[in-house]
Amino acid sequence: LFTRAALPHVVPYMHAEGWIFDIEMLLLAESAPPAPVLGADGAVIGTSPGIRVAEVPIDWHEVDGSKVSLIADSIRMAVGLAVLRASWMMGVYRRRLT
Repeated sequence: LFTRAALPHVVPYMHAEGWIFDIEMLLLAESAPPAPVLGADGAVIGTSPGIRVAEVPIDWHEVDGSKVSLIADSIRMAVGLAVLRASWMMGVYRRRLT
């Protein structure tokens, strides 16, 4: 779940499709810049940390007839992670200065 204020720091920078999109969202959220905190008069009185990320446990129930292939999908995920890492290192995710 994202707050409305967090979305502009994540969604415009997304490139991935498929299984890797959630990892990309975490990468972008954790690298979001600090946001200015405004006082009642509109003046900047400090900064808040970037987007906070929390781990939330869920209940998982295996469903018979799943279309997920452990080997093939694991390979796709590994390739996606490698592409994501290379893209990050090449500056694809560099944020625009406003």
